Amino acid sequence: MRWRKIARHELYFPGSAINAAFKAIFTGKINKGAKIEEFEKKIAQYTGRKYALSVASGRMALYLSLKAMAFKKGDEIIIPSFITPEVITMVLCADMVPKFVDIEEFTYNMSPRLLEEKISGKTKAILLTHLFGQPCDIGKILKIAEKYNLQIIEDSAQAFGAEYKGQKTGSFGEISYFSLGLVKNVNCLGGGIIVTDKKYLYENIKKMTEEYEFPGFIRMIRLFFTALLVKICTSPFIFSFLIYPVLWFFSKFGGNPADKMFDENYDELAMRKIPEHYKLKFTNLQAAIGIEQIKNLDIMNDKRITNANYLDQFLKDEKVIGLPQIIPNCKSIYLNYCIRIENREKIIRKLFEYGIDATRGYLNDCSGEEIFKEFNTESPDSKKLYHTGMYLPVYPALKKKDMEFIAGILKKVVYENNR
Repeated sequence: MRWRKIARHELYFPGSAINAAFKAIFTGKINKGAKIEEFEKKIAQYTGRKYALSVASGRMALYLSLKAMAFKKGDEIIIPSFITPEVITMVLCADMVPKFVDIEEFTYNMSPRLLEEKISGKTKAILLTHLFGQPCDIGKILKIAEKYNLQIIEDSAQAFGAEYKGQKTGSFGEISYFSLGLVKNVNCLGGGIIVTDKKYLYENIKKMTEEYEFPGFIRMIRLFFTALLVKICTSPFIFSFLIYPVLWFFSKFGGNPADKMFDENYDELAMRKIPEHYKLKFTNLQAAIGIEQIKNLDIMNDKRITNANYLDQFLKDEKVIGLPQIIPNCKSIYLNYCIRIENREKIIRKLFEYGIDATRGYLNDCSGEEIFKEFNTESPDSKKLYHTGMYLPVYPALKKKDMEFIAGILKKVVYENNR
């Protein structure tokens, strides 16, 4: 039995980011400070945009973008059907109507082929996503948007550093945004950042956020030490000899507790209003951490890509495993390496027994969700991905031998399952 167990995520939180955070804390510059402006300038420079504005979350970034663009109540926005329900919440809070478009089976992103038939006289915008860090077919979508005079909002929450034919994601359309959550490849203890070339959009959003308050001292300290705890718990030694045995014990009596977060029961009314904790400002502490993470972003992304390429190589001949496919001449940063496989839950349980903590993830076929029933539509590829998709670990700390181990165990489990 291999001593090292593989966590589903290992939090990237470099020593320089920890030092920057402690410096902000000990100098009393947790909320206000020069780091916020510096961070925003670095993001604008990295994405090739004129303006960047940091906000409380990726979800709030979407809401503020929609409000800044001054859409009217009842205007329609086209959205990929496979997405987190909270995105739909922000659309509804902005008084817009979501129109779902199914995804492509192998890229997991919005299908340009199906998009045009969803456009009506009320359609004003397209929200495109780069799911799991894989760029969607932006070129085709932009042509359709231009044909029908539609605005583009680019959800790059999972694709910080990805590229579409040599151009960074986040640099397309009227406005784009990123998520800065704990499991994203730029982790700022939460938060989001909006980028645009339109001065009026930047000014509109900045004006809206001026009325928000900074989070309290205790909240930020708690978030920081929570991140440190997660970093410790996902490190190889601690996860293997402390966390994994605990998860294994609980998995025998009611399932892996780490998956409970994916079993949310969404309340229909709660999904139609903005939580108060979204209405907060981005802090100097978060910006200080983000500046340090941006320095190594491309290096960390390249390590993810290398690990994903290993899995492609090791699993390419397995006919019963559907591998992710990338559009030619594009760069995915593989925030998640999502495969498709039958009997997913059984496969995940067996992988865990061998020390690999895979997961089914948190996204959903929102076009079939009961809480959005008035917008439901048939999305067969989204539905299929919802029932067969699972993530294999590819985070930067893993090496080739880890990828060989993951692929070898997966092949073994699949073979045993199909005997």
